[in-house]
Amino acid sequence: MLLEKMGARKTLLRILFLWGLAAAGMAFVQTPMQFYVLRFLLGAFEAGFFPGVILYLTYWYPSARRAKAIAMIHSSYGEGLDIKRLAKMVGVSQSQFERLFNRILGTTPCEYLLRVRIAAARALLENSDRTIADIACETGFYDHSHFTRTFKRIVGVSPGKYRKGHSEFGI
Repeated sequence: MLLEKMGARKTLLRILFLWGLAAAGMAFVQTPMQFYVLRFLLGAFEAGFFPGVILYLTYWYPSARRAKAIAMIHSSYGEGLDIKRLAKMVGVSQSQFERLFNRILGTTPCEYLLRVRIAAARALLENSDRTIADIACETGFYDHSHFTRTFKRIVGVSPGKYRKGHSEFGI
């Protein structure tokens, strides 16, 4: 309810700003307690992000089309997802789709897709012992170096350091 009262755009901005601060704070963690507190905050911000996106999209497209576009992004992030195909599914041109997506969510469809891929990669890094190259491939990145650069830009640390930090503290 608070989400609707404050507005989805302000809520998403607040969540993403705090998410970024918490992710940057992970670079300064020195004790297990600091790690647990920051990891809890990151989880809380991530948990608030998805409902905010869904609410925001309810203002944008009819529910059937919106559900198809979001489902496609979240189910096909590991494949070569085509923005033109998403736009056609929603019933608008590619340029209109990109413009609306950016105006409503404050990010491009490609950047949103990158964030979905990084969220999936984080889960795999935390919960599996697969190689970083395998995780990069499974989450839709075509090479290890692009994955590492993108992960570091969004999360604030390299995939290897992220994994080490989680395994070091027992997560």
